[in-house]
Formats: sequence, C-alpha cells, structure tokens
Amino acid sequence: MNKSSIIIKLGLTFSIFFILTILSLSFINIFIADKNFKISEMEKVKILLDTINPVLALNLSFGFSELSETLDLLFKNNNILAVKIIKDDEIIYLKYSKDEYKDIFNKNIVNHFHQKEDILDPFSNTKIALINIVYSNQNYKNMINEYILYISIPIVISLIFFTLLLYFSHLTLLPLKNLAHKMKDFSPKKKNFTIHKISGEDEIAIINNSAKVMIEKINEYTYKLEDINKNLKNQVKIEVRKSREKDKLLIEQSRQAAMGEMIGNIAHQWRQPLNALGLVLQNVQISYQRGKLNDEQVDRIVTKGMKLINKMSTTIDDFRNFFKPNKIKEKFNIYKAINDSLQLIEASLKNNNISVEIKAKNIYIIYGYPNEFSQVILNLLSNAKDVLIDRKVQNAKIIINIYGNNLNFIIELEDNAGGVNKEIIDKIFEPYFTTKDEGKGTGIGLYMSKMIIEGNMSGKITVSNTELGAIFKIILPKKDN
Repeated sequence: MNKSSIIIKLGLTFSIFFILTILSLSFINIFIADKNFKISEMEKVKILLDTINPVLALNLSFGFSELSETLDLLFKNNNILAVKIIKDDEIIYLKYSKDEYKDIFNKNIVNHFHQKEDILDPFSNTKIALINIVYSNQNYKNMINEYILYISIPIVISLIFFTLLLYFSHLTLLPLKNLAHKMKDFSPKKKNFTIHKISGEDEIAIINNSAKVMIEKINEYTYKLEDINKNLKNQVKIEVRKSREKDKLLIEQSRQAAMGEMIGNIAHQWRQPLNALGLVLQNVQISYQRGKLNDEQVDRIVTKGMKLINKMSTTIDDFRNFFKPNKIKEKFNIYKAINDSLQLIEASLKNNNISVEIKAKNIYIIYGYPNEFSQVILNLLSNAKDVLIDRKVQNAKIIINIYGNNLNFIIELEDNAGGVNKEIIDKIFEPYFTTKDEGKGTGIGLYMSKMIIEGNMSGKITVSNTELGAIFKIILPKKDN
C-alpha cells in the first residue's frame, strides 16, 4: 500500500469496514432464518402428530384394523421418511418411504427431523403407545438456499455500488492527491514552483486554490526575505561601526574625565611638598642674605629638596601606573586595590574633612583586572566626595565594607550624604546621565564602572539608599576566581 496516498488508505478502510459489516449482518440473518425455519418445520410435524394422534388412540384402544391404512396415508406427504409405533416395548408398526431409510431409526442421519410423541388413551389419558416420525429437511434446505440467494443479490449490488463509489471518490479526490504530491516537493528555495488553479467552488477546489495563493505569498515573502538578508549584513556592519565609534567616544571622554581627575588629584598631592620646597628655597635666601650659608647647610637643603622632588615624582608614577590599562587577568588583593585608589584621592579627601573607613574581616584574592577595578573604586570615591562637598555634610564619611559568602565577593561603598533621588536612581548608570552642574560632570563615570564590573569581570553593580545615604554594592562571582 502506498503510504503517501490517503485516498487508498481511506478506500481500503471503508471497503474492509463495509464488507465486514455486510458479512456480519448476513451471517446474523442466516443464523436467525435457520433457526426460524427449523422451528417452522418442527411445528409442521407437531401439527401433523396432533392431528392423527386421536385417530391412532381410538384404533389402538378398540383394536380397529384400520391402523395400518391410517398410517399409510401419512406417506402421501413426501416429506415423511419413516414411521414407527411402539406399544408395550414391541414395534407394532414400522414403514419407510424408501428402502434406503431402513436404518434411519438406528443411525443418526444428519439434516432430518426426528419427532417422538406419546399416544394417550382418550378416556384415561394414559400412555398406550409411542409414535416416532422422521421428517425430511428438504423444504428447510430449499428455504435456506432461497434465503441465501435472496440476501446475496443485494450484497452483490451493494458491493458493485460501493466499488463504483470508491472509483468516483478516487476521481473526485485525485486533485487533492496531486496537490499532496506537489506540496511534498515544495521548498521556498525552489523557484518556478506553481500549483494550477482548479475551477469550481467545492471544498477541494477551495483547498487547492488557497494552497496556490499561499505558495505565491510564501514565494513573494521569500524573495523579500532574501533581499532583507542581503541588506542586513551591511546594516549590521554599519550599526557595529556606529556602536564602536560611540564606545570609542565614551572611552575617550572617560579618559579625558579621568585625566582631569588625575590632574586635580596630582595638584592636591603636590600642594604640601611644593609648599615645603618653597620654604626650603626661602631658607636658602635668608641664610644667604645673613651670610650664614655654608657647605653643610647647602647639602642639608639640597637633600631635603631632592626628597620632596622624589616624592612628587613618585606621585606621578603612581598615577601613571594606576591608569595604565591591564590586558591580562591576574590575581590581586581586593583590599590593596581599594587602598591604592584611596591613596590617589586621599589628599583631596583630607582637605575637605572627609573620613574613610575600610572594613575587611579577611584577605580576599580575586582574579581579574586590578587597574580597571581600582578605577571603578576611584569613580565611586570621587562621586561620594563630590556629593558630600556639594551638600556640605557635617562629619562627612565614607564606609567601605568588604566581605564574602559561598558564591560571591561583595564590596559595599556607603556615604552619609542623604542618598540618591528616587526619581533618578534607576538612571544613574546610563551614559551621559549626571546630576552635577554643567561642566562638572560628564555622566560616563558610573556607566564605565558598570561596563567594567558587569562586562569585563562578570559581576554586578547596584545602588540603593540607606538611612545615612547612598550605598553602591559590587558583587563579583567566586566561580570565575
């Protein structure tokens, strides 16, 4: 059977179902007819016995000689094959319609009816003899054969009709079969694939024509999609280039902002040694004017001045190393990285009376980019410093808490400046968003911090408000460390 042909499947299924149904009904009818015909024939024999029984009873009771003549009349019925009467255990009458039936009472000949009935005394109603009649089943067989012939005719007609119905169904469903074969070979990439239109408004025509419209639409959209895909690569390249240019601009602005911060912090770091160096030079001038400048004093002044100059040079090296980008991940101490950031801004914090407290219960070693991490801490410290100064907070302080759990290292940086406005707290990590006055902030510090923590170190940075102020939380996974 062709597995792909639903027509053949349906045809065979209905054919088998129809034939089984007809055969089942036929067998049931024949069985019922057989039973009814047998009952009918037995009733005929019973009626015959009931008719002659009174006559036989009178003959046997009074000894009439007409018994044989009466029984011989039974054989005028061609269906009577044999008759036997037994009285007092003796056979008083035995006759056959043909010699071939002589052993009919001794052998169980199939398909003949045997009927026994007691002959009763008409007065005492007691048994005086037993009559046994063998009745032919020829009428029964004739009726069954006629009945089978009778029901065979409509069965044959029904089968012919059903065969014709299947044939015309096949012709009717042939367009649907052709459509199925066509659709099996369909592919959007196959060009010039068409389905022929069928005239008419029946269901098959509607399905075929709808499929035709659908295929045309698919082909149309496939061509459009191919054009879109061709242009998509160029559009992606353009958007990637724009994104890179934007990132370059952000990085450049971030560097410029960091450079400005660095210069400001260097100025704070140099202020004290410059003042000290100025005093040394003034002492040289005063000693010279007083005539007290000697070799020993010159050596002492030069040594002190060189120490101050070396300290200033070391400050520049510290800032240069801090802002030098890391290209390779390495292990580093979280506390040390935070402390390095704090030293760069320490002078500015002291000048503005801002205290910083670092809490760390253990030594936490992490794997990543130490300079980038320190830049994030420096951004957070700088923002906290600016808001504490801007809001003129008394007893200004910044608390840094370092701890860990089974999954993560956590760094919390909290100030007591009153917190971030709830209306803008969800926007502070967006690029170019700033709450500072124009010219004082670029709005990229926190954005770059988020990019470093979440993009480069697979962590997460969040902000929320506490009773004292804002708290920034950095979460770095241990699984990468």
